[in-house]
Amino acid sequence: MLSIAKLRVGQEAYQLSGVAQSLDDYYTGAGEAAGLWIGAGAERLGLAGEVDPDDLRAVLAGLAPGSGGLTPDGSTVRTHARRVPGFDLTFKAPKSVSVLYAVSDDPRVQGAIIEAGETAVREVVAWLEREAIRVRRGSGDVAYLNDLAARDPAAADAARIRVLPGRGVVAATFRHRTSRAGDPLLHWHTLVANLVEGPDGRWGAFVHPELYRAVRAAGELFQTVVRGELTESLGLEWRPGRHVPEIAGVPQALCDQFSKRAAEVDAWLAATGTPDDPAGRQAAVLATRRGKPEAEHERFDAAWKAEACAAGWGPEHADALIASTTERHTPGIDEVWRLPTRNPHTGAVADRAVEPEEWIAAVARTLTEHDSTFTRTDIVQAVAARIGDGATAHTVDRMTARVLASTHLVPVAGDGPSRWTTTELLEVERRFLDRAASTRHTRTAIDPHHIAGMLERLPTLGTDQEAAVRRLATSGDAISVMVGPAGTGKTFTLDAVRQVYAAAGYQIIGAAPSAKAAHELQADAHIASATIHRRLGAWTRGYDRPDAHTLLVVDEAAMAGLRDLDRLTATVVEAGGRVLLVGDHHQLPEVTAGGGFAALATDPTATVAELSVNRRQHHSWERQALAELRDDHVARAVAAYQSHGRVIVASDRPAMIDQAVDRWVAAHHAGTVPVLLAGTNQTVDALNAAVRRALIDRGVLGRAIDGSNGSLALGERLMIRGNDYRATTPAGEQTSVLNGQTGTLTGTCSDGLVLRMDHDDLEVVLTPDQFATGAVGAEPVARGDARPEQPGER
Repeated sequence: MLSIAKLRVGQEAYQLSGVAQSLDDYYTGAGEAAGLWIGAGAERLGLAGEVDPDDLRAVLAGLAPGSGGLTPDGSTVRTHARRVPGFDLTFKAPKSVSVLYAVSDDPRVQGAIIEAGETAVREVVAWLEREAIRVRRGSGDVAYLNDLAARDPAAADAARIRVLPGRGVVAATFRHRTSRAGDPLLHWHTLVANLVEGPDGRWGAFVHPELYRAVRAAGELFQTVVRGELTESLGLEWRPGRHVPEIAGVPQALCDQFSKRAAEVDAWLAATGTPDDPAGRQAAVLATRRGKPEAEHERFDAAWKAEACAAGWGPEHADALIASTTERHTPGIDEVWRLPTRNPHTGAVADRAVEPEEWIAAVARTLTEHDSTFTRTDIVQAVAARIGDGATAHTVDRMTARVLASTHLVPVAGDGPSRWTTTELLEVERRFLDRAASTRHTRTAIDPHHIAGMLERLPTLGTDQEAAVRRLATSGDAISVMVGPAGTGKTFTLDAVRQVYAAAGYQIIGAAPSAKAAHELQADAHIASATIHRRLGAWTRGYDRPDAHTLLVVDEAAMAGLRDLDRLTATVVEAGGRVLLVGDHHQLPEVTAGGGFAALATDPTATVAELSVNRRQHHSWERQALAELRDDHVARAVAAYQSHGRVIVASDRPAMIDQAVDRWVAAHHAGTVPVLLAGTNQTVDALNAAVRRALIDRGVLGRAIDGSNGSLALGERLMIRGNDYRATTPAGEQTSVLNGQTGTLTGTCSDGLVLRMDHDDLEVVLTPDQFATGAVGAEPVARGDARPEQPGER
């Protein structure tokens, strides 16, 4: 696809060192191609053709080539220690395309593949210039602006910070053929200098976040243009691939064999427990990076062909594939509206032509699977991914405009980039909120005397907890809300709610977005619980359906998708039962498109009970700091932690790691479960290695045990990464383990390794195939995490 990395000063030498003295001409397969200038900004600076090293170094330094050290504005460059010279955008062809390039003996085929990739790079860079390259103008000096506004309001408005379109990038693109494992991997490193001309003619840095937001869409667009070019030039057909469509006829087994680098990344993800998502794979790429094996003029293609022949698909098979193709053309705007349809009798899936509005409705549903709103670049990404045979960037632009004009989309007001949602999701939200509003005061409240009698048996409830129970039990609403911030005793309160409703004749059941959350609800609040999807699935099959005496408690409802909440509440309310939604809309966002919980939690006409006393933190300042974090006042919270010795500043990186490890080991020795968080993958690795050495030195970890990914030792911490409801104990009894649960490796048995689970001290058997499939992995003591854990979460 497409990855992005900030360049460091001097990093351009890596690309320049791999450049052959002459162009790689598609035929010899020797060396790497010389870099080429692209971008409208490069053209305005007079840069064209092959990249000269001095010119590249100049633009990365913010200078105009040949100017004697001046900027394109003719001034002296103003630099600072944190200046970013530029960005490396790495475009990767589909693996099957690289394999066909490597195996084919036909120079015309190889030339068409190269041309397809380079055309795609040029089109995508031009798209980024239009969509993502912006400059910032104006002042952020509040005092200056206020003073100016007092004298001239119009001038103050004109002087405020504003974001304007840039006039194209200055970029150098370098074509490479190999991965770091020596496999065929056609990719283009495109070094984009952090230098752009604004609409006022002044040159300077561009707005980086805009570029980062567009990367995924640009990557999908690159793949689509590559497919379109090869559909047109070689008549290739495409099949679904693991990440992107692949060439039909190129064996997946050969693609896998030539994906040793991907195997290294997958192994690192499994060994460290890092999520297999774009951020996780980027971390894995950096952690496992090593120098490339290529050498000037070395014939890699001979070795590739030999390996392919040994695998049973050599040059003759590549020739046969090309010979079997027929003339095809890249679909235009009238031919792209196609959706996959499954034959109900045979199960076969084939595309069928549909009306544009039906196609747009399907794409709109995809756009709101995980987020309630989306941007223009999200639309481009979704549109490009749907065109199996590929298309030009111009066609994707026209389709995007057609989607934006559709009545299926609704613009959403707000700051920042323009966003949209869908009429379908708005209808789900309206239906959900209308259900809550129309069923208020339709249920019988529990008698206050009965509630008082039950609460007398629960003397340890806090004042806010008792008020929450009374508020919920005396409400006549079918759907109620309880807001429970971290540390306020939410599950203890829910246990009291359960007892009050159970004594009144209700059946109390629970649901949660994750299996781990459902397990904790059942274990701590004694409410029989399941995941939302398992609960809905059972109801759909006719099992354990709710009735008028059912209270459904949905824990972590703020993280549940709106469509799921709509289905849950509809089933219970239509049966005459009641629903209690529990969560905190100030904490983590929904895992799918949501917002329903937050809407109800802030509705003054709804029944909302809120727990307000933090019982986890003992010091008043710490409770206040946590409240500041919850309200997004991060600076004030950090200042409080620093003033109380909770933030320590080290003199350098090694000292920081030493202090962090010492504090972790001390906390571990004291019997707590400490967590180390780090901002970079390299720091995570250093912390993990240092802690493991400390644990070995102190005898906490015992002898090494085989049978897993890498070498584990007795006492090692492991994390479950999947739900297994048929796990067994060493005695052969059936139990279950859930995604995210952790435990300690205590020994071995004939069936595998034995893990003692943290939550109940039960021992379970982990089989070798669970390690092989990544269902179990080592739990790193240090983790890279964009969201700091709230104090008291662990």
